[in-house]
Amino acid sequence: MFRKILGLLVLSLVFVGCGVTPPVEDTEKPTLTVTSPANNATVTTATLTVTGTAKDNTAVTKLSYILNGGTAVDVTNKLSSGNFSFDVALGSAGSKTIKVTASDAAGNIIDVTRTVTLQPTSNVDLTSNWKMVRTNDDPVNLPAVLTMSLDVTDTSGTLSGNAYLFSEGDPFGRGSLLGTIEGTNGATGFTIRIVFATSGFLELTGTVSGATFSGTSDDANSVTGTFTGEKLTE
Repeated sequence: MFRKILGLLVLSLVFVGCGVTPPVEDTEKPTLTVTSPANNATVTTATLTVTGTAKDNTAVTKLSYILNGGTAVDVTNKLSSGNFSFDVALGSAGSKTIKVTASDAAGNIIDVTRTVTLQPTSNVDLTSNWKMVRTNDDPVNLPAVLTMSLDVTDTSGTLSGNAYLFSEGDPFGRGSLLGTIEGTNGATGFTIRIVFATSGFLELTGTVSGATFSGTSDDANSVTGTFTGEKLTE
């Protein structure tokens, strides 16, 4: 009887030993590398190409990105042999964040975030001397018409220089100093603030077309208006 019981016990252990072994859970995260753009890069095109690699001990099954905390965009179809290349439309100028996320079939996730600044190239180099005529919408706030000479320097889209009362006797129209210029010039237009030498300021927002420019204006007294300008030549 003892031998029979012992035999049954051994046989039971054999059957248990032949059971299915639970699968080992895959907890290894994919590796994700963004080779371009570099972090904190300044770019000049509104459509940016993002490249890199996304791999796993098995395979990455999903690749996506989020621009500025928005909705995730699936770009899994851009993944080939662990390499990827896809385009992101950055939209308007300024600082942007691009979060790239890779995941595998087991649900392991890894992400990489890149911050870039979109600085469009200037549509027209504003470095020159310009004659500008500004007309107020409110003639009560004199002068209703102001004619100035803008001596502008444009360095990579950053504007500086001086503004003068226009003088017909000077080949570049430079009369007495009116104020200093600061502003930016981008792919869609320019913004100039003239800080008067005495007090106050005048802001100009416009676009350039060849040797002329035009736009709208607003001053420290909230008086709006329009302006036109032309490049001065000797």
